[in-house]
Parts: sequence; C-alpha cells; structure tokens
Amino acid sequence: MTTSGTVSQTVFNTNNILDQAFRRCKVAPEIVTSEMQQTALDSLYLLISSLCNRGIQLWTVEKTIMPFYLGNGYITLPAGTIDLLNSNYRTINQYTGTITASQGTPDYAEDSNLATACTQTTANGWILQNLTTQQNISTIGFNMYSAGTYDMKVEYSIDAIHYYDALVPGAVTYAAGEWQWYDLNPSINGQYWRLAALNGTILDVAEFVTAGNPTEIPLARLNQDDYTNLPNKSFQGRPLQFWLDRQLYAPVMRLWPTPNQAAQFAQMVTWRQRHIMDVGTLTQTIELPQRWVDAIAWELAHRLCYELNEVDIAMADRLAPRADEAMNFAFMEERDDSPFMISPNISMYTR
Repeated sequence: MTTSGTVSQTVFNTNNILDQAFRRCKVAPEIVTSEMQQTALDSLYLLISSLCNRGIQLWTVEKTIMPFYLGNGYITLPAGTIDLLNSNYRTINQYTGTITASQGTPDYAEDSNLATACTQTTANGWILQNLTTQQNISTIGFNMYSAGTYDMKVEYSIDAIHYYDALVPGAVTYAAGEWQWYDLNPSINGQYWRLAALNGTILDVAEFVTAGNPTEIPLARLNQDDYTNLPNKSFQGRPLQFWLDRQLYAPVMRLWPTPNQAAQFAQMVTWRQRHIMDVGTLTQTIELPQRWVDAIAWELAHRLCYELNEVDIAMADRLAPRADEAMNFAFMEERDDSPFMISPNISMYTR
C-alpha cells in the first residue's frame, strides 16, 4: 500500500467550498446558476465576517508597527482591525552615518531636524547610508517627502561591493511625511545600507533610518470612562495608556499622554486581531487553515437553506446539528496550547 507522500498539498478554492455546500443541501450541480453562486459567495462572506464574534482566529492576529507624531494623540488603525491584544511603546537605538545618493541631488536642506538629509534620486537610483562600522540592524524606517507609489527595496553590504536584499516592500503608496517602519527578522549585521528604487521609480525621501536594540514597554489599556475623565487629554509626554475607540470603519487608539518630541522615532508595536480576508473569485482560496474548511462548508450549506428557493427548507433542521458540531470542533481547536499562569492579586485585602 502506498501513500501520496504529501501533506496539506490539496487546495480547496472558493469554488470547491461552494460545490461542497450545494451538495450537502442537496442541490444538483446542473441547476446551479450564476445567481445562486453569487448568493452563496455573499453568504460565505457574511459567514467568515461573523467568525470574529465567536472568538479569536489565531491566523488573523498579526504584528503591526505604527508611528507616533508630535502632539498627535490619535492613531487610526488599519481597516479591518477588530481588537488589540498587546500593545507596546518601543524605543530604538538609531545609527547615523554618511548619506550619498546615486546621481541624486540633495534638496530641502533647510530641514535640518531630519534624521538624514532629504534626498531625491534618479530613476532606479539609490540612497546609501554608511554606518562607518558594522551594526546589528533590526528596524528600518523611512518617510517620503512627496506622496506617491514607490517600488523599492532595502539592501545591505559589509564591503560596499556585494549587496543583499534585507527587505522588499515592493510597490507601496506612501503619504508625504508619514513614517513607515519595518522589522527585520532575523536582524542583520551590515555597515552599508541602501534604499534602492526599482522599475523606474524615482525616490524622494525625507528620512531614512536604520536602528537596532529595540526596547518595548507595555501600554496600559483604559476604558472609555477613564479616558474621558482625564483632565488634560493633550498633555504631552511618553505615551503610557490608550483607549481603543471602536469606530464604524476603523478603531482609533486615543493615547495618553500625547506623544512628545522624544517619541518622534519611537513606535507603537501592537498585535492586532483583524477580519479574515475578503472572499475573492471562485478560483482563489479563502483565508482559512485546513482544519476549518469542512466546518465552513457545513455552516455555509446550512445558511443556504434560508437563502435559496431551490433548497428544501426542511434541510435546515437536518444540517443544523452537523454544522453546529463541525463549528464547535473548529472553535475548540483554535488555541495555541501554551501554558498560562494565574496570579491572584489580594493586596487590597492585606496590609
């Protein structure tokens, strides 16, 4: 007897999940119309969107690095953010060196408060930072003088001859004067660090920072009453606390104190829970781990009983127990199995 020799190589795309759901509610494939498929896609979107109401899906927890700005006590989180699990205030050791650009013309020299001289390159040019000695770099930061879409990458070298990719953000749209921070994992030792343009891009960079040795301090979370009762919400200092204001389209972190000048090169590092990615085309896959696919197919079949006239409504009662069982199994396994410690605080009852 032979086995396939592969593990987790079978791909279930969106169309496969829809086919499974139609079959489980006894809809013959030959009667499935494009309108029925669209209804099933809409139901699938609503289904995966509602999963966040029943707990945390571990694969949707991701690390996000956000900048601080002087006197700005609000951080609008990325679209799709549901909640924040852990948030830290991070300081970094910023390394300085000499800055050169490929056939570029340093401009905006009046901005002497910037981390590096503002520099504009030619097409496919680069901005080179020589740190004088090798340094262990764990964080890269930059912001653009002009808004636009920049296709670029960060390279490093120990001899200024051979360069290797450290970070490839690709083509990303940047706003003017807004920081973008990236972590290198693992950190990299290098003396020469180069921000290189790709595919004809002209870089117009305000600041380019290489840093290491990060230190993080947890931020405390306030409730709405505690935040709104603060007497001076614009007081500046090192942010220590925040209230997560869950707005309609994206949550907003309301910081206290508001960032001071020292926070200019600090970051807010948070582990956020986000929604599962949107349902795409029939040939794309749903952002689900393998252990969830069967449960989603059962639950979708149950929902289609109430959506499609072609399905006997009596099937809903037959499918409900199977769907509930499969979903419960999936939710019970959504854990990381790590140990935890309970430490009761009884100080208020003792002297």
